[in-house]
Amino acid sequence: MRRLYDAGLAKGNRNMRRMLLAVVLSLVAPMAFAAKPTDAQIDRLFEVMRQQQMLDSVLGEMEGIHQGMLAEMTKGKTLTADDRAKMDRLFAISNKHVRETLSWEKLAPKFRALYAESLGSEDIEAITAFYASPAGQRYLDKMPALMQKSMGLVQELTVPMLQRMQEDMIREFGAPANAEAGADVGTAE
Repeated sequence: MRRLYDAGLAKGNRNMRRMLLAVVLSLVAPMAFAAKPTDAQIDRLFEVMRQQQMLDSVLGEMEGIHQGMLAEMTKGKTLTADDRAKMDRLFAISNKHVRETLSWEKLAPKFRALYAESLGSEDIEAITAFYASPAGQRYLDKMPALMQKSMGLVQELTVPMLQRMQEDMIREFGAPANAEAGADVGTAE
């Protein structure tokens, strides 16, 4: 009797293992057999998404921010013509390095590999179809404004949070030494 019971358990275990294997294979098989996208498919997606133009735009914005930082650093300072020329050269060299490092020619192969490892051919085709559609193109047209407004919303939420964090730190550790010194100087008047 015991042998029959043990044989039934063993048979049940085998059936359970087979069923588990079938479930696992049914979940994994679609991923294993998903066709890898071709470089041409990914390049077409990049084209309809205007990736190269967006990169150029971002690099231009970075240059503007860099120019603003330099202006802020030299604000109120009298620069000689030689100093101004050095700053201009430094700015040009820095921008050259950024544009060389983040050129589309260098980034595209890395992005292509990333997309190929993350998405199947079918996904690339569907995403391309969306971005090539009028709705997808309108979305891309509005993306810069959406991003700018999103950053404003995030900043609106994070500034008060950072202030609360600073207050928590002051409560926990006390006022910074320079704040106390400033308070003493202010009270000495």
